[in-house]
Amino acid sequence: MFASEFLFSVCLSGSEAFDDILRDVARTVLGQVGCAAPVITDLVKQLGEAVASVNGSSEVRVQFRGHRGACDVTVHADTRQVWHTRAINSNP
Repeated sequence: MFASEFLFSVCLSGSEAFDDILRDVARTVLGQVGCAAPVITDLVKQLGEAVASVNGSSEVRVQFRGHRGACDVTVHADTRQVWHTRAINSNP
């Protein structure tokens, strides 16, 4: 478990697809939080689907906010939140 909070945000402009770089970032962040491999795989898949669903938005922002053994992952398209989940540390 990590002791401090963090915020990491990735902004995609235009209709970029969910690519290898964003998948790698998500895997790394969720792994650092302490999520188990199957949880990471499932959340990365859901994240990819959420980003793909907002294809055509002028700006897509993926935000990772870590705090007390968990990580909130949120996808915003333009000014609206379109997806959110909380990943919990699998090894408290």
